Amino acid sequence: MKRTGILMLIMLFFSSMMEATVGVISVQAETNEIQLVDEKFLNLSYRSEKLKESNQWVVDFNRQSQEEGYHQRLKIRISDEENQTIEYPEITGMTEKDGWITEKEFSVKKEGQLKFDLSKSIKKLNLYVQLDQQNAVKADNEHEPEIEENILDRKEPLVLEIHQKTSKETTTASSEKVEIKETAEKMSVSSEKFVDPKREKQKNNSIATAAANRMYAPLYENKVTKYEPDGGIHPEFSWQPDGQTNVINHQGGVAGKAGWDGETSWNVASDNFSKSYINYGDGDVNSNIQIRKYAQETSDPKEFKIKCQGP
Repeated sequence: MKRTGILMLIMLFFSSMMEATVGVISVQAETNEIQLVDEKFLNLSYRSEKLKESNQWVVDFNRQSQEEGYHQRLKIRISDEENQTIEYPEITGMTEKDGWITEKEFSVKKEGQLKFDLSKSIKKLNLYVQLDQQNAVKADNEHEPEIEENILDRKEPLVLEIHQKTSKETTTASSEKVEIKETAEKMSVSSEKFVDPKREKQKNNSIATAAANRMYAPLYENKVTKYEPDGGIHPEFSWQPDGQTNVINHQGGVAGKAGWDGETSWNVASDNFSKSYINYGDGDVNSNIQIRKYAQETSDPKEFKIKCQGP
């Protein structure tokens, strides 16, 4: 009787060990997926596997519009290490054009998967992603709403690599920060790579927090001010407040365009916040960022007032 009890105890112990082992293997096998983008408006991940005759790649996406009243569609382009577009499989609800595979319809949200086999010699892929946006409501009965193409600000590709680990090993990777272009109404500075939908001011749209406080500085080319060859004391293109001769300020202009605004004097006492700004993005009429810095005299000849302003 004692031997029977010991035998049953041993069998129970090994049974428990086997269950625990199977559980661990199952969990680890499910982790063989790499997250590329993990945002509220877009989730993008992939997994890969070495088969006998080829390498298999699977890309999963899940997107959801964060802006009320707007529908979106996803566009993806995948190329090899030589930047040659791969041959896409037939994918329900998507169509291929000019190397891009694009959703046929705009919608609030969509989940999908791209699955394809490639030569074993291809171990790395470049994945370019774009997001188009369209107003869900037609402006009139005759015309479709205007399509805003590529509201994401990213130009460089996401890199996919064939897994070197077996399916029993855990694979981890950091997802990249992807956002939407910032609106004209918002200004923010950060060190990330993507920002929230680019809109004209008259549309007066408010983008949800998905794209708040992200990178703006790298989006614009700095317009470098010019000074006389006197050690940077006097600006080459200057203006003075009306009636004030003891201060000289630099003229405004538009980043990306040659020259300056040509204003040589204006009345700072009746400032209408339209002069001497340096404008960044979409010209001087509908710029994303406007900034100016100028000096003016005070009642004390030894004191001056310095202003640094947005519009």
